[in-house]
Amino acid sequence: MAFYLDMADLIHSFGVDLKVYQKNGDWVNGRYIESIAEPATVSEVLVPLNRIGEYSQMFQLRDIGAIEQYQAMWLSLGDYSDGTIIEHGEDKMIVVGRDDYSNYSNVTIYYLNAYEDEMGAAVSV
Repeated sequence: MAFYLDMADLIHSFGVDLKVYQKNGDWVNGRYIESIAEPATVSEVLVPLNRIGEYSQMFQLRDIGAIEQYQAMWLSLGDYSDGTIIEHGEDKMIVVGRDDYSNYSNVTIYYLNAYEDEMGAAVSV
């Protein structure tokens, strides 16, 4: 039995304003040049993850293998690539992974980490 779960009303009901800086690029003389587009504002769900929960989960699972940790999850109706930058208030995060549920829903879950340079300093967009 096939089903489809429409998440649009739920996402709009619990959404917060986010600025989305999507990475774009063009081929110039045989070289791909990346650029960041002007931000679009969307109202979608941003779920910050609890650090205590992350550490607890790591402690429970460390003997059976590595786990991936993220700072937030973003439930979105849009299609964005890795490297897309999200801004919520003063926080800037970058998309580092995603789960696409388009086979049975209209939502994609994006995994976000802090947008920082190699020294751990926050980077401006």
